[in-house]
Amino acid sequence: DETTTHNDALGADAAALKEVIIQGTSEVKQSVAALLVEQKKAVVVKESIGVEQIKKLAVSDAAGATAKIAGVTKNESSGDIYVRGLGDRYLSTTLNGLTIPSDDIEKKNIGLKLFPTNIIQNIGISKTYSSEKYADQASGNVDITPKEHTGSKAKYSISVSSGANSNALNGEFKRTLNQDNTTLGFFNSDLTTREALTREGYNTTTENKPVNFSFAGSAGGKIGDNISLFGAVSHSVSHQDQIGDFRQFEDNNLREEFNDLTTFKTKVVTSALFNAAAKYGNGQKIKLTGLFINNLSDEVNEFGRDGNGFIFEEEDNANQFVRDQNTKQTRLGVVQLTGKNKLTDYDKLDWGIGLNILEADEPNRVRNELNIFEDGSIGFGTLQPISQRKTSQEITDEEFNARLKYSHEFLAENDDKSITLNAGGNYRFKQRQFISILQSLVLQNDEFRISSLDNVEEGLNIGSIISGDFEITEAPQLEFYNAELITYAGFVNADFKFSNISGNIGLRYEKDEINLPAFDVFNFDQTLDDFLFTDYENFLPSLNLKYAFNEDKMAIRFAGSKTITLPEFKELAPFVYTPASGRSVQGNTELEASENYNFDLKYEFFPRSGELISGSLFHKIIKDPINKTFQRGAANNLSYFNTADEATVTGLEIEAKLDIIDIENIAKVSTLFNVTRLWHNQELKAADPENGQFDEFRFGDTTEIGLEGASDWIINGALTYSNNRENEFSATISGNYSSDKINALGGPNGPGTFETIFSNEIIEEGFVTLDLVLSKELIKNLTLRVTALNILNPEIKRTQIIDDITTGESEKATVLSYKKGNTYNVNLSYNF
Repeated sequence: DETTTHNDALGADAAALKEVIIQGTSEVKQSVAALLVEQKKAVVVKESIGVEQIKKLAVSDAAGATAKIAGVTKNESSGDIYVRGLGDRYLSTTLNGLTIPSDDIEKKNIGLKLFPTNIIQNIGISKTYSSEKYADQASGNVDITPKEHTGSKAKYSISVSSGANSNALNGEFKRTLNQDNTTLGFFNSDLTTREALTREGYNTTTENKPVNFSFAGSAGGKIGDNISLFGAVSHSVSHQDQIGDFRQFEDNNLREEFNDLTTFKTKVVTSALFNAAAKYGNGQKIKLTGLFINNLSDEVNEFGRDGNGFIFEEEDNANQFVRDQNTKQTRLGVVQLTGKNKLTDYDKLDWGIGLNILEADEPNRVRNELNIFEDGSIGFGTLQPISQRKTSQEITDEEFNARLKYSHEFLAENDDKSITLNAGGNYRFKQRQFISILQSLVLQNDEFRISSLDNVEEGLNIGSIISGDFEITEAPQLEFYNAELITYAGFVNADFKFSNISGNIGLRYEKDEINLPAFDVFNFDQTLDDFLFTDYENFLPSLNLKYAFNEDKMAIRFAGSKTITLPEFKELAPFVYTPASGRSVQGNTELEASENYNFDLKYEFFPRSGELISGSLFHKIIKDPINKTFQRGAANNLSYFNTADEATVTGLEIEAKLDIIDIENIAKVSTLFNVTRLWHNQELKAADPENGQFDEFRFGDTTEIGLEGASDWIINGALTYSNNRENEFSATISGNYSSDKINALGGPNGPGTFETIFSNEIIEEGFVTLDLVLSKELIKNLTLRVTALNILNPEIKRTQIIDDITTGESEKATVLSYKKGNTYNVNLSYNF
């Protein structure tokens, strides 16, 4: 954004002028044009979205940004990112090329919603693999590049926004009781779980018509000519009210039913980024990055307020009501030191070291289960002794990781021929400590009653304990596990270019150790001495080829590689996590890693700067695929299994970024469109005790099925208009669609029962989202932006086919549904 003028007088002396070489750099990859230049030059199949496009599409975080890239979808219920139909366990996420931890017991990758767009320079997704990256991926690597200062002048920016969610404005909005101990998104309480049972209340708090608010500021400048500094802070508060249904079936029988599930969500995110970069010598750079993110999610779930709730095995002469209050706080600290050193004209060093510390706590989760009797009186649940409970859960992840790449360039003086030999390695040491504490008040008097659903404290108090109506459990239910992941890797590869042909060929050796040296999990007595230390050793080849023609405007790419999918801590540790709505999920200690074979063929055409037309064919073979499915036995939880010997994913991907109209000082209309078609399948394993296969994964008449999380169709599109003049006005309408996907595979209750006693798969049905952004530069550097998100407000629904074995009839039942409402925001930003 700067113009520099140089005036030089030419003298009359007779002298020969040496050639002047002007070199440009696209280190600051923010614009569509700069990112397409990088995509054109990249050896791997890589696609990115930068801050310029992020602003136009009005996405608020990294999850929303990546969902605008071809073949990428965001699961609306979980927030997970799916690339080419493959979800969390098949992805890897990095910051500046260094790994960062997950913030969730249920996830491998960190939630991209935690990264507000004001700290993002660009996000790139590498859809093919090269040997210098960690091998634990099949669909791609998501790499986030945080902002840093550019240019010679100091720059500052500030923005404020406000808005509301339409559902949240419809009456009283509920917050958890933890709101009283929360300040600016930071929870603080000195009470233990045991003390909270009697020294703290149980009732929710309320907020009338809450308004969303956010603030962001940044500053950057230079010290001398070579050192640049950049800092950014942001704070946002958002509210959402979801209204829908919830049902749970077990072996085709209804176990729970609520027609008025209401979820109140409040999210507070505070972030701070610091970047310091120093350039020296000829093209050498060292960068220090510090990132802190505090995310607080406050959620109240209520089921059965209408008096028609049903839980199997509870009181027959009553209807059920459930309230779940949960506050989750995630604090992430990342410190990285990265560098690029030029040892000689032909030798370079690219390196980085990082330290991550993450704390993800659920400090005071409250669950109350009540009965509404026919006479209108209200009693406490009698189904289990933990119906009135408080729990706490803590995750602490500490991780050190490092990368090193040495490069030597041959044929450096030849523009048409070059060979660069690369060698290096990676190291990663990650430790997790997990602990969960549950304590409850056990009902001793089945005739005990209270007057209101909203005053649970009327019954849960010291007086009721003294009188004998309730009793405190003698000892808390304590569960924990410790886990370690250690990765050693070395690689060698070669970048080459011979006229129009370029590429990379490489080989990686990687050893991954997964250790669970200590754990104690409720209702799990299996001895795992042999399991506690598991390691995988792999040699992993990769090949990326590109043939460029038509003056480098067109290219054909081919890629092939072998990668792995490691079981995650949460998929292995047999801890049971129970969400507010949905089935409990438990780890599986016998889970094995998958091997992935990946093949890609892609055509790219760059008509003009900032434009792209491309098409891709890809095929993946996954040995021993991991899927979430129903666990065998009475509990019927969800768990993780190697459900087939092999799964295949074949896809077609088409993308276009074009300027339809571009008239200087009059108008510019541009479009972004991409569509992905997937074919995916796996043949489910059958029980074969003679060969050591005891589990049965077929169910009913289903012997083949698709992969968990994969949509057959993924479509993203955006249309942008600009008046293409000073004090720009622009309007962007964007939408996306992903078709039905499997949320969890079906399964039989046990061996020999797959034809008669089973549960069908749970499907998340497809839907369309539509967003509108209007932006106007009021005066120079002052911009007003208005956004309308989720305009269509579609119903987000999970369904399950319920079979009646006796009659042979089937019906589709809704197991979860809700609407998110529309969200409207007004943003004012100023750059100076």
